[in-house]
Amino acid sequence: MKHIKQAICLLVIGIASQAFVVEAYAIDATGCEATYTDATASADANGYPVIYAWTTTTDEATDPGSANCVLGREMATNNYPYVHHYTTTITVKSPSGRTTTQTTYGQEQGRSGVGTNTANTSIDVCDPMDELPDCELGDWSYEGSESSTCSIAGFFYSTVINFNITIALTDTYGANTLGSQIIGDTRFCNYTLACSNNITPTCQSRGFTVQYPVSETCPAYLRLSNLAIRINGASPACFWVAFNADGPGPCS
Repeated sequence: MKHIKQAICLLVIGIASQAFVVEAYAIDATGCEATYTDATASADANGYPVIYAWTTTTDEATDPGSANCVLGREMATNNYPYVHHYTTTITVKSPSGRTTTQTTYGQEQGRSGVGTNTANTSIDVCDPMDELPDCELGDWSYEGSESSTCSIAGFFYSTVINFNITIALTDTYGANTLGSQIIGDTRFCNYTLACSNNITPTCQSRGFTVQYPVSETCPAYLRLSNLAIRINGASPACFWVAFNADGPGPCS
């Protein structure tokens, strides 16, 4: 998810008379700085869902060999020293207002190569850690922001990128029509969909496999209660708990 902006750089150029003139000129800085913001959902060491988010800015205006940035090549011919300073922030906010944020600061010397700066953070979906029905559902958000300044020119680049996260509870019903396989001490029970409302469920849309001790038999029907985390409209990450069911049921 990239966001690229144009920028105007104010250059101070030394001249032979030992005076300095300030010369402002606009350069199409597309391709000089780009900010990438993204998030993912995964399980922590205890299996609980956590949202991780990060934002990274890449600065080619400090790279004299840049193929994309005219400004980087222009500055390579100017021996006046300059430094780009970066401030990068990532924030994730839940529907109840729980917030996690991180801000990082970095810099790159002019003509030294590509500059980068990254901020990252994480937040538990369930607080306190409880059963899935007690997790925080609804509309979440995450935001990445970046600003850059030049030591001889001041403001150079800034951007703010906002995305959304939706978290919902869904159900998937399955029937043990495919039997099981035993590997070591584990029985792998295989289920095909058993949706009484004939819809494709949000999670496990092609069926699922559940593990049991080898001493146990596969339940004939299961209902998986899913915590479906969808980041910026992408396919959801699903965290589930299995319950025995009496037969097919309504999937969601």
